[in-house]
Amino acid sequence: MKLIDVSQWLVSNQLLMFSLVIPFFSGVIAYLSALYSARRALRENQASRALQKQLKLADFRVEWINELRGELVRLQAAIQLHRSKSSPETEQEIVKMATAVILRMNPEDEDYDTLSLEIRKGLEYSIKKGDQGTYEITQVARKILKREWDRLKYDLDGSDR
Repeated sequence: MKLIDVSQWLVSNQLLMFSLVIPFFSGVIAYLSALYSARRALRENQASRALQKQLKLADFRVEWINELRGELVRLQAAIQLHRSKSSPETEQEIVKMATAVILRMNPEDEDYDTLSLEIRKGLEYSIKKGDQGTYEITQVARKILKREWDRLKYDLDGSDR
């Protein structure tokens, strides 16, 4: 078959060719369009899930910060109260509060050892009825809480990118 024969056949069967070729190309274009849409939807879904994960983590971190702050306040108040009114029950409660704070902390935190030491000193001072103890706990706690808030803000700013 020569090129002229093919050309004549195409001209004579033009309707048949359009009936087959146009639906074929339409199908190919529809398939590629659907594939593109599915991939784009998947990427958007993954980005949405990543954002939801970051926001949920931020919620947990805010809750942790607030609970740590509350426990530190209760601990320092109990240490102050114990100085004026000492009893074995209050000593036991102070130890429980101190343990709760220590267990809530991350041992890898750069101020973990300092906070643990200051809490122990605060407990010793409260038993001896000294005047020190809570100020140092407050200073270390402020550093820890500030660092956590900064980390939270950084993580949330990163979720906007």
